[in-house]
Amino acid sequence: KAIRQHLEQVEARRNRRLDEKQQRSHKTSMSRLASKKEETAAKERRQGELLARERDHMRQDVERQIRERDAQASLRKERDAARLVKVAEIEARRTEQQKEPMRAMLERHRNERRREQERQQLAVRRQKARESERAAARRDEERAQTELDRRREENIKLREKAIKDRADAYHRRIGSEKRIRQEQMQHDAVIKKKSQMQLSAPPVPALEAPPSAIPPPTLSEEDAHRWATSMQEDQALPAAPKAEKKGTKGAAVKKAGGEKISLEAKRASNIAAREKERNLAQLDMLWAWQRHEKQRLKDEEDVKEQRRADRAAEKEEIKRLSEEIQRSKEQLEHTREVNLIK
Repeated sequence: KAIRQHLEQVEARRNRRLDEKQQRSHKTSMSRLASKKEETAAKERRQGELLARERDHMRQDVERQIRERDAQASLRKERDAARLVKVAEIEARRTEQQKEPMRAMLERHRNERRREQERQQLAVRRQKARESERAAARRDEERAQTELDRRREENIKLREKAIKDRADAYHRRIGSEKRIRQEQMQHDAVIKKKSQMQLSAPPVPALEAPPSAIPPPTLSEEDAHRWATSMQEDQALPAAPKAEKKGTKGAAVKKAGGEKISLEAKRASNIAAREKERNLAQLDMLWAWQRHEKQRLKDEEDVKEQRRADRAAEKEEIKRLSEEIQRSKEQLEHTREVNLIK
């Protein structure tokens, strides 16, 4: 009986030691799991902070690129405005230079017409003086010879009538020439006014060109929604379940390790998906910016072509007006020569 009691006590002590040892091992495993969980949580926090810093850096880079493009666009606009002002000044100087020969030619023709009028008036005065002298001589001769004077009177009357008719015709011709000159001067003034109005007309407004460098668009609403959804799913991932109290140490460690591997794999796949979406969004932004640049260059070429066409049309109009003025002057010279011959 004493031996049995002793054996039962030994068995009880051994069972108690085994229970204590098992409890200590269970506590140790639980503490290790807790420390691993803390390490995992700290690592996830660090990764989140790294991702946040990376997003901040990317946002700052995009903002800096946008500011640089805006500055380049403003500089390009200023250069274009200065270039347009210089081109307008050059065109104005060229127009003035083209007008100078025309003004000189018109002034020369006006001087020639004035000198011609003065010569004709002098010729008329001399002719009148000669006619008066001849009439006085004829009157003297009439006193001496009556019969001859009568016949000569008839001849003189006929001659005076012819002279009067010729003088009337001459005065009518002078009046018609004066009227033609006035009409021609009015016609020249109208043509000159039209040419000045066309030359001083405001240039054709340029097609409203788009800004030289619109910053590429940011993420669309759909991409932003997918990004936020993936972040929420990543944050909502369940934590590793606690190991059951029952069972051996190896089974609990094996189960916890499997849960950790699956969580890390899912988190890595989420990170890879977010990286892929960010790359695709950046590619979309780059393509949109390239399309916009191509359209802007095409619009600028169209505006330049329109301006070249307008300048060519203005030159043709100026050439046509100058040819009309030259034809009118030649016609007037021909009319004057015909009248002088008559």
